[in-house]
Amino acid sequence: MDVLSSILDSIKLKAIVYSQTRFSAQWGIDVPQDSNSQFWRVIKGSCYIKLPEEKAIKMKAGDFIFIPHGSSHLLYSKPGNICVPAPQYVRSLQSKTPMFQGDEEETVLIGGHFEFASPINTVSSSSS
Repeated sequence: MDVLSSILDSIKLKAIVYSQTRFSAQWGIDVPQDSNSQFWRVIKGSCYIKLPEEKAIKMKAGDFIFIPHGSSHLLYSKPGNICVPAPQYVRSLQSKTPMFQGDEEETVLIGGHFEFASPINTVSSSSS
C-alpha cells in the first residue's frame, strides 16, 4: 500500500457522491453549513456558486469546486434567483415531485462530500 493510501485508510476518509441532478428552470439552492467538505462538478450548462462574504463564481461545464470545512453556500442558475433550503429540495426529489423543471437550458451537476470517520490528530514534539 502506498503512503497516501495508508494515510487515507488511517483517517477513514469516505467520499459520498450525490446522484446526478438536472435543472431546467430558474433554480437556486441554499446549502447549510455542516461538518463535511463538499464538492460540485458542472457536467452540462452553467451555474453560480456563492460562499458567505465572497463574490459569486460562475461555473461552466467541466468546472469543479471543492468547499472545505462544510461552509454554507448558494448554488443558482442566475443572479437574483430565490434559493430554497437544500433539505426542502431533497424532500421534493424523494417525493418524486422535483423542483426546477421547465423549458430553459439544462444544467447538470454532480456533487458530494467527504466524511472523516475519526478526527485527525496532530502530534507536537517538544525538546527537553
